Amino acid sequence: MNRRQIHTYQMLARVADFGATHAELFPKTTIAGELLAAIGSAVTKLSGHSSSQVSGNGAIRNSSGSRTAARKALKKMARADRPDGPRHAHR
Repeated sequence: MNRRQIHTYQMLARVADFGATHAELFPKTTIAGELLAAIGSAVTKLSGHSSSQVSGNGAIRNSSGSRTAARKALKKMARADRPDGPRHAHR
């Protein structure tokens, strides 16, 4: 999420918390009560999505590091196997 989306999410979470704290002011049968229920549901869903996004980003970073390490090892092996490489210098 970008900064604006994070701020919007945080604002909606505060609204949902306020509605839960002061539920007696917003009966479920009123429009305000229905809106607060919808906002609470959206905040819950967004929380799950943001958690998935964070763990996905971490997996991408780990995968990138693994690929970089594998690439370096492969280059090292290829250099060592060249006829002019250090492996063949003593022949």
